[in-house]
This record gives sequence, C-alpha cells and structure tokens, in this order.
Amino acid sequence: MVETNGGKSLEAYFNFLQLASRFPKQKIRHMISVKLNTLNIDLQEEISVEELLRHQNIAEKGIAVAINEEILFRDSWATTRLKDQDDILVIQATQGG
Repeated sequence: MVETNGGKSLEAYFNFLQLASRFPKQKIRHMISVKLNTLNIDLQEEISVEELLRHQNIAEKGIAVAINEEILFRDSWATTRLKDQDDILVIQATQGG
C-alpha cells in the first residue's frame, strides 16, 4: 500500500474515484436574471421569449419585443432563448386620437 504525506493511501483515493465514476453526472442548472421593461425576473433556466410572455401573462397580439435594444421579429419568439442579463422591452401598440 502506498502512503501519501498525510498518511492517507492512494489506493483509497483511487477506490473513491472509481466509485464516484459510477454515478451519472447531473446537469447543473444555473439561475438567470433578465429585465422585462422595469421588472427584474429570476428564471430557473433559459426560456424562449414566447415562454416568458406566456409566463408573465402578456398577450402576444399588438406588441413588439426588443432584446438588448434590438427588435425581435415575431416568428423568432419561440426559438430565441433568453440569456442571463438580457434586457427585454415589450411595447404595447395603442390606438388613440
């Protein structure tokens, strides 16, 4: 048996590594923070713009969306994933006179 300076065996360490390798690696999820107009929102994971609108009960009709000051076309709302620190602006079209 080979001993290290601390008196612990390398064999025990290698046994531990072998045992640990049997457990599946889990994906670590990181919380992200985004800003929606003036509201700071913490999310468990990256979601799409469409999912955020649904989650916040924002009707999709008559609105425009920009992320980090760039207009986002409606046909990409479902596929555009929000990232940490994104600044989302939702503008509601109104009628008036």
